[in-house]
Amino acid sequence: MTKPSRVRSVRLEDDDFKALQELPYRASWHIQEAVRQYLAGKAPKKEISPVKKQEKRFTPPTPQEAGNYFLLRGSPDAVNESDKFMDFYASKNWMVGKNKMKDWKAAIRNWMRSSNEKSQRANQPSAKQRVGDAIHGSTANDWG
Repeated sequence: MTKPSRVRSVRLEDDDFKALQELPYRASWHIQEAVRQYLAGKAPKKEISPVKKQEKRFTPPTPQEAGNYFLLRGSPDAVNESDKFMDFYASKNWMVGKNKMKDWKAAIRNWMRSSNEKSQRANQPSAKQRVGDAIHGSTANDWG
């Protein structure tokens, strides 16, 4: 007894074999195997799952799109930030680490989040100042 398939399947007809012979090399192994068996005459017409659609390729945003998205997300300095964002990722060929960027809108959200964290850290005293305050009971600027 075979397990029922959870994948929607299609029925092969004789007309489909020309198309099946031109399947891309990356077609899944079960499709390739079903086609090989059918062409060899070893198996009756089988139901196999269709080839998955390939995802859309990444295209970098235009400076206008990036600027509009920064404005939409409420950036106080949208023009300057979008220029920095575009220059940074253009210089890295739109790579994030070793991988090609997949979603520039998510990258902008992360860019804004990290810039907010950096500005908050800039307003806090440094570790050296905090140690000085703990030892002397005053701010580091009063050490004089």
